[in-house]
Amino acid sequence: DDIDVAHYSWTYFEPANQQEFHEMWIRWVLMMDRAPVPQLFNTGGEDDEICKSAVDSTGRLFDMYGKYGMNVVCLQNGIKKAGYPGKQWGAIGDGTHSTTRYGEASNVTEARRKSLGVVFRNWHPGPLGFQVVSDAFSY
Repeated sequence: DDIDVAHYSWTYFEPANQQEFHEMWIRWVLMMDRAPVPQLFNTGGEDDEICKSAVDSTGRLFDMYGKYGMNVVCLQNGIKKAGYPGKQWGAIGDGTHSTTRYGEASNVTEARRKSLGVVFRNWHPGPLGFQVVSDAFSY
């Protein structure tokens, strides 16, 4: 229970209108001894409203739990602001980076470097997509 932020991630296969379950998770997080900040992660979110509505289409959760830091991190619209053109499976680079930190090592082959720079393998984030999100959470 010694954490500052609790992360919740879901897939494209989670049925719509899951506010009830998201709220239960938020409440359980806030009942922990140190009440960490509940953060939800969404790989989608072409813009802020689409991303937020995937978590809570009513806006009620943001109204009730935003004061405790509850928020959503949206991979796509976050990197679009840095020049990412939008989801393209297998595309290399996010508008700012062309590979991960590991891919910048001198002992990494060019093929591996490119592979590590993929933002979306398919509907799942690739190595660079996950690094961008983890960096955002740790920042």
